[in-house]
Amino acid sequence: MKKEDEGIRLDRWFKRHFQSFRMSELNKCLREKNIKVNGKKSECGYRVCEKDEILYPDNFGQDKPEEKKAVSAKDRAWLEAMVLYKDRDILAINKPCGLAVQGGSGQVRFLDALLDGLDMGTGKRPKLVHRLDKDTSGVLVLARNQLAATWLTRLFKERDMHKTYLAVVSKRVKAGKGVINAPLKKAVVGGVEMVVVDKENGLPAVTEYEVLDACDEASLIRFKPRTGRTHQIRAHAKYMGHPILGDVKYGKHDASKLHLHALEIEIPVGEKNIKISAPVPDYMVETINRFGLNQGGEK
Repeated sequence: MKKEDEGIRLDRWFKRHFQSFRMSELNKCLREKNIKVNGKKSECGYRVCEKDEILYPDNFGQDKPEEKKAVSAKDRAWLEAMVLYKDRDILAINKPCGLAVQGGSGQVRFLDALLDGLDMGTGKRPKLVHRLDKDTSGVLVLARNQLAATWLTRLFKERDMHKTYLAVVSKRVKAGKGVINAPLKKAVVGGVEMVVVDKENGLPAVTEYEVLDACDEASLIRFKPRTGRTHQIRAHAKYMGHPILGDVKYGKHDASKLHLHALEIEIPVGEKNIKISAPVPDYMVETINRFGLNQGGEK
């Protein structure tokens, strides 16, 4: 470890020292515990120290062509039906609830393994630049080339994207709008890994919210995260005392699916913004109608 590396994030350390660095490769290695710091599992945001020992696979960062994976005609049609927007650099899809973005423990079918089915006739596999939880539906942005991947990754990292989520939460939220400023930290609670509010040791996490409509049993809320912590909206909703419907991890099994939807994203391109919206899934529309809630916010 070089002294000038002291204090930088682990992902920046890899980007600095590996010419063919790919964020997706780093994330996969970290998830699968193939990269360790001082013999222990680590995360992208870890700040390295001069005395740290970083272990990684011998073939990490090697510039090798991506292996094309066969995608059936049925899956290709299914994927192309998700497309919301495309230009020469950007592809945006409406990811359904239940589809994991990347593989992990117990994941057999996930988007990353199907991306060759979204080449849209170019023969070029789009690249992941951010993630949504498996059970969160809505707008997911992909890059159509390496230059766009670098640009979009920077925008997401620097929070230059404006993202809006729609959620149905339990009970009536009294305040019409507000800001949740509650630092978050990963923890194991009752044997389950989750994110909790920790005002002393947590990382900064800020979420704006606006109640569109409410009744005694539920509220329809528009969330706008200012930071991008894991499970941020879900953890902040629980912190409010109004967990999202269907969120077994942060609430209870009060609906068959998680009622959290990535509704809209604005991407700055030059002097204008590209605004991409995803239609609300049917199961959320049914819940909204069942409670008599108005998505437009008019009482």
